[in-house]
Amino acid sequence: MIVQHQSTFLCVALLSTCTALHADEPWLDKTDLFHAGQSGYDTFRVHGIVVSGKGTILAYCEARRGSRSDWADIEIMLCRSTNGGVTWSPPQRIADSGKDTVNNAVATVDRDTGQIHFLYCLNYGQCFYMVSDDDGITFSEPREITSSFESFCKDYVWHVLATGPGHGIQLRNGRLLVPV
Repeated sequence: MIVQHQSTFLCVALLSTCTALHADEPWLDKTDLFHAGQSGYDTFRVHGIVVSGKGTILAYCEARRGSRSDWADIEIMLCRSTNGGVTWSPPQRIADSGKDTVNNAVATVDRDTGQIHFLYCLNYGQCFYMVSDDDGITFSEPREITSSFESFCKDYVWHVLATGPGHGIQLRNGRLLVPV
């Protein structure tokens, strides 16, 4: 469950059982991963979370510098947990383009290959794709895939390109599906 509080941070809440409580009595543990003012960012928005095939939790979001605006200097930040959310890596920048707006990140886990596919947009006009083969530790160099969306323009009038937000899913037949 993701809880967004005043659009400034991402909380990860994990429902578990605690040995101090009755075995059937759940408890809630909360960890703030991103918060306003952290590392010079004004706010963190447009959150997403996925769990890899190996159980690694990847939480990511837009990190906005200098303004809370959708057109601010925005980067994509990611935290990883390999122990069910007990501890987390420090936030790492996985997508940046100088002062441009890097927006609407979407991750999708491929249960067949174990790869983590990652899309994001640049200035609401271009879309880029990266992939991780090591459970989200590193990602490939971004590759522009904007042309993949051009066939939709004849049927749908749009003025911005924005994937997500959130995460994609994998259908039973293996196909990956991402909201746009």
